[in-house]
Amino acid sequence: MQKIFTSKGIKSWDAYTIESQKISSIDLMDRAAHAFCNQFILDFPVKEKHVYVLCGPGNNGGDGYAIARILRNAMYTTYVVEFNKFQKRSDDADAMRKLAKQKIDIQFLSFTEFSDLDLKENRDMLIDAIFGSGLNRKLEPWLVDVIQLINSLEIKKVAVDIPTGAYVDSFSTEPILQVDLCYSFQSYKYSLLFPESAEYCKETICIAIGLNPDFENEEEELAETITEEHIIETFPKREKFTHKGDYGHALFVGGSTEKMGAALLSCQACMQTGVGLLTAHIPNSGNHTFNQTLPEAMLLDEKEDHVSLIHSLEKTTALGYGPGMGTALITRQAFLSYLKKYKLPSVIDADALNIIATEGLDHLPRNAILTPHRGEFKRLFGESPDSIHRHALQKKMSSQYEVYIILKGAHSCLTTPEGKSYFLSIGNAGMATAGAGDVLTGIILSLLAQGNTQEQAALSGMYLHALAGDLANLKSGSYALTASAIIEQISNAIQKIQNR
Repeated sequence: MQKIFTSKGIKSWDAYTIESQKISSIDLMDRAAHAFCNQFILDFPVKEKHVYVLCGPGNNGGDGYAIARILRNAMYTTYVVEFNKFQKRSDDADAMRKLAKQKIDIQFLSFTEFSDLDLKENRDMLIDAIFGSGLNRKLEPWLVDVIQLINSLEIKKVAVDIPTGAYVDSFSTEPILQVDLCYSFQSYKYSLLFPESAEYCKETICIAIGLNPDFENEEEELAETITEEHIIETFPKREKFTHKGDYGHALFVGGSTEKMGAALLSCQACMQTGVGLLTAHIPNSGNHTFNQTLPEAMLLDEKEDHVSLIHSLEKTTALGYGPGMGTALITRQAFLSYLKKYKLPSVIDADALNIIATEGLDHLPRNAILTPHRGEFKRLFGESPDSIHRHALQKKMSSQYEVYIILKGAHSCLTTPEGKSYFLSIGNAGMATAGAGDVLTGIILSLLAQGNTQEQAALSGMYLHALAGDLANLKSGSYALTASAIIEQISNAIQKIQNR
């Protein structure tokens, strides 16, 4: 897992690396610039484009001067844009500027000269290296005007580490330079993980710059990102002399006459993720559909059109509630009654969350995994002014009620009772489709039933779900991606993890 630090922590990480690796700050800057350019050349191999690098007075500007020099060596047509309003540069920025001017023929432009250019979308692009992760103050009015002018340009824009005007630890109310892509050094910048950042950063790619990993064991982090290497143990190769009883017995409770599809998606995902046995407690109206579509699942006989009496089962190892369940009075009573009696590992989603939101948070079972989207989260825990405050509330609620909360979204986030936070860094926009959340519930239910801890089931379930979504996206594209397509790729995603 990759740790995410505050702005202060990022600066300390640089200093720790310089001290422990016995290198100079300018050598680290050069290393970062080479890492940036290696990725840039992969993403933008057409060297006929004119690349304008906007350099500020600090170390982010120093990165920019080094990037301009390296790209020019790689045969890109490179221009450096400077601002005469900046009267003083950092020592490293000044050194990189002198090196750029002495070692290679780079055309330096004032911002006035730059603004007079007739820039074309198919010919020109811009690299933003004005201010980086150390920014902690409002921009001067003239620079606000510069940003607004740049934002009006219809050319490709790439940011070095973080877009100018954006803060790492909070959201700025000032204009921010809008980029198509940000290359974030070593780890994600905290503020870029939230929906508000979509207004100024369409995509973020993390690039390693060789910062000392030992620092991550010494500095307290804001959060971590989930990486594949930490979930491989969740999907071991199956042993020869095992049987279905060795892989858990899941009980799924959900479905209603109007929303049987949600229950079916969850149960299909549960079986695809390797559970040994699955019993689906669904209303009578879904029996025929389940028997035809998912014959592997056993069914509990329910005479009503809604779940009305939840039965206990011997040897059940995990419970999943909610998808398609509805909130009819008879269902609410059955669900709340069952929560009081049985304390097995559980994942709670959809209508089950809505029932708890209505009836009171005291009904939350300890150590349950909750999987709300933003609307369900708001109904459960209340409104927040922005996503950073919502994340703080999520952590607080996980600790207060001793539950694991997965807030679903572009960077789904898990919070634990111990105060940890984990963000997804994979997945795609095509997964914003009906039923995708039901699939996640089924995956996590399967992993819980197979004996994983709540934290491991949540982390691995989130990652497997997103990886299957990415594989489905490769096949169908984001517009045509469906929840069923995600289920079809679960086995491929597991094999991909195992093969690594």
